[in-house]
Amino acid sequence: MTDESRHAPTILMLTTNFPRRVRGDTTGTFVYDLAEQLAQDHDVLVIAPHDHTGTRSHQIITRRLSVARVRYFWPQKLQRLAYGFGIPDNLRKSWLARIQLPLLMLAFMFAAIRHGRTRDIVVCHWSLTALAALPLRWFWRIPIVLVAHGGDIRLAPRTFTRWLVSRVDWMVSAHDDLIEYVQSLDVPTPLLRIRNLTGTIPNTNAETRLTLRDELGVGHGPLVLFVGRLTEFKDPLTFVEAVPHVLARAPEARCLLVGDGPLRTDVEIRIDALGLAGYVKVAGHRSDVLEILRLATVFVAVSPITNLWSTTLIEAMHAGVPCVVTDSGGASETLSSGIDSMLVPSSDPRALADAIVELLNDDELRNRLAEGARRLLQRQGFLREQIKAQWTGLIAKATAS
Repeated sequence: MTDESRHAPTILMLTTNFPRRVRGDTTGTFVYDLAEQLAQDHDVLVIAPHDHTGTRSHQIITRRLSVARVRYFWPQKLQRLAYGFGIPDNLRKSWLARIQLPLLMLAFMFAAIRHGRTRDIVVCHWSLTALAALPLRWFWRIPIVLVAHGGDIRLAPRTFTRWLVSRVDWMVSAHDDLIEYVQSLDVPTPLLRIRNLTGTIPNTNAETRLTLRDELGVGHGPLVLFVGRLTEFKDPLTFVEAVPHVLARAPEARCLLVGDGPLRTDVEIRIDALGLAGYVKVAGHRSDVLEILRLATVFVAVSPITNLWSTTLIEAMHAGVPCVVTDSGGASETLSSGIDSMLVPSSDPRALADAIVELLNDDELRNRLAEGARRLLQRQGFLREQIKAQWTGLIAKATAS
């Protein structure tokens, strides 16, 4: 260990979403990726919720990265707020989850005070954890960085968001629209865009890819891939509705949906109703998304709300897979159709199918979009070295005083 790393600021990271297993669990992987990256130069302790299974209360992941799990309800098997389909969905569906919200807040606050008083900085993912960490700032003057990811800001009352963001030292988000929204609240807190880290795309060999294709049941021809939660926010049903129009002109194509969620049953019913069982597979939750991206010919992101910047879209671009993206949430202000992606109207299966077929039939277009997407990622600050440099600078500045 160098003198510089030995005296680097120590970090407490609070998050309501974090992998419960180091391997094979895709829950909160972008949070894990950041924690692992920061732990290369800093001692990092992550505070995350316990689940209702046998997850260990304390995990040592690397020499400088460990996780402490907080229990917030007893008996433990009845914990219903964290994980699953996410806190917002859990709150809507379960009265037990609503009862547990203040208990989770208190558990986080006690854990933050217990572990954070000797730390140099607190990095809080989502607003809930920043609220729990405020005593560290008030009583021990430990700086707080709030990392906003979307729903926590969009769903909260404006007055609460203004109050909370005004009381942390920095707010970071990967999403331009969230930063613009918070700017509109006229808060004094510095706002900084730092993109989310994504996993490294593996270099798999041809034999491994063929084995994975056989396991997924998608054949050996062109593959159109959807990855995301099966919710209205991601709109998997529009993708399914587009498939017959794709097959009419590209019958050798196969389609795969990777993900789970409340619309899964509706998706499977619609696949059967359209007679697509042999052409469309629903893989459910998978821990090998990065490997599956290596199989894809075309990637689709069809949210009617926003696609910028979803982790799966970024990973697809990193993997060199040409992307069809719905023009929602200001996508056309960042993406250029025909240059780095294909933009289509949202909730329009025929337009989606037209774009997919055009890409399936044009090797040169696919290559051009893949190269344009790589240039876009660099301009937008998605390269790993860019993200690390921004976080290093922020931590140094926040802990300098």
